[in-house]
Amino acid sequence: SFFVRTNGFSQPYLNQDGERDYLVAHHILTFGEIPLNGPLGQAPNSPLYYYLLAAILLIKDSVMFLLVSNILLQVTGLIFVYLFAEKLFNRQTALISVFLFSFSEVVLAQSRFIFQPYVMMPFANLSFFLLALAYSKRNYPILLFGVCMFIVAGTLHNSIFGLVPALILVVVLIHRKSEFNPA
Repeated sequence: SFFVRTNGFSQPYLNQDGERDYLVAHHILTFGEIPLNGPLGQAPNSPLYYYLLAAILLIKDSVMFLLVSNILLQVTGLIFVYLFAEKLFNRQTALISVFLFSFSEVVLAQSRFIFQPYVMMPFANLSFFLLALAYSKRNYPILLFGVCMFIVAGTLHNSIFGLVPALILVVVLIHRKSEFNPA
């Protein structure tokens, strides 16, 4: 899956949003600028996305490095898809899920471009895995960490907030289990 994402990856290519995001992150590092707002969209967004990109650029301030880091982030998100499916179903279902998910055209495109909703997805996948883990282990700290990762995903891009009712339902289901382990 990693090699499919890097095939033909010789020229740095960003969409217009990605170019803007790189420049803002570069300015954070170079000039010490502190953006108070995130990228403009239908609704206001948090600047955490810019700071995450700037943290990546601390290692190497390069467009290519940022794009390779995004590919690695997206592949990491695939690991969480596998773990989530394995926790809820079984290994065979998890392998089929991660195969279908990793070679989906939309998911492949997410690896090619730096774009706010795309960077949010691995954090969302991590939160879903942690919620499934908390459900199976009946463990509050894992539940809280999963909710925190959901909030981090929401601060990276607000489109995930449409899933808040599902998150509340899972939290209530976990809480109502009689044998829930508080630690």
